[in-house]
Amino acid sequence: MAMPDFDSLPESLRDTPRTRWAALCERAEGVPDVPDAVLAELPRVFACSDFVATTCERHPDLLVDLAGGDLHAACTLDAYRARLAARLASVEDETGLLRELRRFRRREMVRIVWRDIAGHAQ
Repeated sequence: MAMPDFDSLPESLRDTPRTRWAALCERAEGVPDVPDAVLAELPRVFACSDFVATTCERHPDLLVDLAGGDLHAACTLDAYRARLAARLASVEDETGLLRELRRFRRREMVRIVWRDIAGHAQ
């Protein structure tokens, strides 16, 4: 499996993204299964956004989920609505609603920032 190329970054920017990646892999109990295209963008994104790096480190499953295609695809308003509706379909109480809304917001914020830094945003 490919690994992110942190040496592609200026030397002064390599340590933090490399450390975050190592922590992410430790938390995920191995290297997450993400496409090479995502791994190629990861050093730059982690170097430019502490929010994305920290969030992915804490929630490696989020990176795997987004790497399934959403990081490289534009999203319409109807697609956002459908994603949110799917997440909320099984919610049974206010606590569950608030939890799912936080998860949805976190996911979409990481997606937006990643796409912007990686040059996929339009």
